[in-house]
Amino acid sequence: MTDKDGQIVASYEYDAWGNVLKSEAKGIAADNPFGYAGYMYDKEIGMYYLIARYYNPEHGVFLSVDPDPGDEDDPVTQNGYTYGDNNPVMMVDPDGHWVWFAVNAGFAAYDGYKAYKSGKG
Repeated sequence: MTDKDGQIVASYEYDAWGNVLKSEAKGIAADNPFGYAGYMYDKEIGMYYLIARYYNPEHGVFLSVDPDPGDEDDPVTQNGYTYGDNNPVMMVDPDGHWVWFAVNAGFAAYDGYKAYKSGKG
């Protein structure tokens, strides 16, 4: 994270599941509520808030079951507690409902940025 002058005020390192490996923050950046994959981190309970559900990085699972029953032909998606189909390197779950292929999420973010910069977003 950088300040308005481009100086680094915070840096974070996580494992694949979102556990903090290293955290260095200065000043107000130490109170940054956003962490792994941009999720809001609740320090009191040690979990990430993903809009629909809470995610526990220590165990790599959600606290509550996914309301989506999963795909009939894909057993991994039928476990309503898994994060990123048990593949957090390639998959993300931005809101606790549906898993995205991480590359697609990156393209979507880039497209949104381009639209914003061109005045079309």
